[in-house]
Order: sequence, then structure tokens, then C-alpha cells
Amino acid sequence: MSVHTITPLESIGFGGDGDQVDAFLALERHFDVSIDDTECGQWRTAGDVFTAFLQALPEKQRERDDLWPTFANIMCEETGADASRLGYDTLLLALPISTVLLRWIRKAFRHFR
Repeated sequence: MSVHTITPLESIGFGGDGDQVDAFLALERHFDVSIDDTECGQWRTAGDVFTAFLQALPEKQRERDDLWPTFANIMCEETGADASRLGYDTLLLALPISTVLLRWIRKAFRHFR
């Protein structure tokens, strides 16, 4: 028997150019709610958005079995990220290219040691 673990996404991949706002608005439209965005400048992860989103939902809707998958699909639709891998700690913004390149270089040079 093999056990498959899904590695959570590190980032949804929003570029900071308004695509995350489009996702937040899509959540509001889909669930017919208004998310309190007074703290949106502090949101860094999918979990931060989900917490604010839950507060906007009527209590009855918070118990939906499909709540997280629906949230994940809407949040990932703009960037094409794999919604099945969205985790509570997944970052909203894409990683800077310098971080990505540094990781790639470190990984490449590990093979030469």
C-alpha cells in the first residue's frame, strides 16, 4: 500500500497587480457576502483570507462540506494554481524571482558536492 502526500502550494502566485482583489471579489459574488477588508493589507496567506471570509459567512454556510474546496477553486482560478494543493499557510503573492533563482542554484550545486 502506498501513501501519497500532497505537498501544499507555497504560493497561489498572485502578482500584486490586483489579481488577488479579483479573487476576493469572486468569493464575495459566489457566496453573496461582503468580506471585511479593513485588514486586507495584513493578509499574507490563504488562511488569512479564509478567516476573514468565514466571519462574513452566515453561520449555517460555515458548516458546508465543500466550503474549503470551493474557496480554494475560486482563489486559484485567476493564477491557475492547483486548488487541491492550497493550504492554510499558502502565500498569496508569488515568490520574488531572486528567491526562486537562489533556490534553483542551491539545488543544482548540491549535486556537485
